[in-house]
Amino acid sequence: MKNIKYRVWAIKNDCYLDMESGYFYLAPDGTFYEIYEMRNGKTDYNEVYADVQFYTGLKDKNNKEIFEGDIVKFQGVLFVVSYNENEAHYALQTMRCGKLENDSILTSFIASVGEVVGNVYQNGDLLK
Repeated sequence: MKNIKYRVWAIKNDCYLDMESGYFYLAPDGTFYEIYEMRNGKTDYNEVYADVQFYTGLKDKNNKEIFEGDIVKFQGVLFVVSYNENEAHYALQTMRCGKLENDSILTSFIASVGEVVGNVYQNGDLLK
């Protein structure tokens, strides 16, 4: 089975979850849960309101892994990495008229010469 890499932005906590610090479960429908043991020994689940961002399988020119939600600088332009479900590929979007628009497919070439400069949650101001 292929190991799928992802990171999780906890919306209410305004931070990335430390996946090593607890037990978490990503359901097939994309819902993310924290698993914890109750005092009576039973296990319970708590839904975490989060944005799960998957690894694209590509690395930038600095050998940094590229995830959905990353801001990539390529040829002087900033792009946001997203997944295009309709066409089943990772896309680069640019900010136009205050909103993100589809622009081009994220390819291994673009990744290898581009650079991750942040992500939409911690560095969203770069896109303004």
